[in-house]
Amino acid sequence: INFDGNAMLLGFLPDGTPDPDFGTAGVVSSSYNAQFGFQSAWAMRILPDDRIVVVGEQGENGLACARFTADGELDASFGANGVAVSGVPFSSGLCLDLFADGSVIAGGYRVEGDSDWLLARFDSNGTLDPGFGIGGITTMDIGGGDTEFMRGLSLLDNGRIAVCGHRSFNGADDEPAVGLFEANGDPASEFGTNGTLILPYTAPQWGQARSIIAQSDGKLLVSGFRAQSGAPANNDFFLMRLLGDGSLDPLFAGNGLVHTDVSGSYDRAFAMAVAPNGSIVLAGFGTGTQRVAGYARYTNSIGTGIAPIAMQTITVFPQPASDHFNITFNEGTTGPYTLSLFGADGALVYSVLVATRGSQPARIDLPAGLASGVYAMEVSSTDHALLRTRMMVVRP
Repeated sequence: INFDGNAMLLGFLPDGTPDPDFGTAGVVSSSYNAQFGFQSAWAMRILPDDRIVVVGEQGENGLACARFTADGELDASFGANGVAVSGVPFSSGLCLDLFADGSVIAGGYRVEGDSDWLLARFDSNGTLDPGFGIGGITTMDIGGGDTEFMRGLSLLDNGRIAVCGHRSFNGADDEPAVGLFEANGDPASEFGTNGTLILPYTAPQWGQARSIIAQSDGKLLVSGFRAQSGAPANNDFFLMRLLGDGSLDPLFAGNGLVHTDVSGSYDRAFAMAVAPNGSIVLAGFGTGTQRVAGYARYTNSIGTGIAPIAMQTITVFPQPASDHFNITFNEGTTGPYTLSLFGADGALVYSVLVATRGSQPARIDLPAGLASGVYAMEVSSTDHALLRTRMMVVRP
């Protein structure tokens, strides 16, 4: 049986109504330039200039990555008319993240007998990066499982790639899995066992890891759900925090692993976000008399002992900032530069033009309405970014 289907994107205004300037009445349906076949979009990220990057699959070409303009048109400067493909048959992309230079790291799975984890890295113009894995592709059998899916992906500040997902054996129940890769696609050998960590649940329990976020301090937040077949139900959200070697963080609640019964019955957590104040939000569903959306929020002591940022020719201090911070450039640098702060949702919240003053600090006064929290900070010239990192703001 052959299936024909298109990827779909929806655009909404802040009040929840369809955005008339996005696609056709708020809807974009794309075949990824294919004449026929199954096209999908499973994950999305937004660039600072509001261009949209999605990952999914394009028929027989497998994992595919597409970039759209802010109004929903395919971006012709990326790949072939806006679409880049892995060329790995029977593969699909389920998650992605963006490097500072605009290149894309996408994760998912490929089927070759059984299914294995797959990572693909595309340069900012949509070509596969030859310096990553083999021709831009890395695959991993995470433990002999016959079904292995990568569901979540997050980049660390040092360029490493943190991923999560699950595996199963002979059609049996799933086990959550977490992995860490070097920037070139090799497994990080000191993490777990040869770069992977399996979280076993004693049968009849099983589980899946569905989302991962790398904190600014290098620790990893991983969320998903554990389940148990039959009745009574024992199905809960789980949230863990891992250290750099894959061990559970003893400073996190539950010695690193928390289970939350949301509804008293069947619960599933599929997505996670970190709010500007550092708190962690999980979203999924719970089941009482009927299935409904379920949410849980957790405190998160990410700490405020952040060292001053020093990268290339730039130093930013103090960290955390309160009502202002200072920025210095090495002697001989030329500017001016644009300094921008972005919220947890990727939206621009503050931007200012900074004149270079060499080793003499330039004071940046933060707007009074800027709330406490962690922001993404970018310092850029007219043609490229010099620095992208995180800035913590703590209001008195």
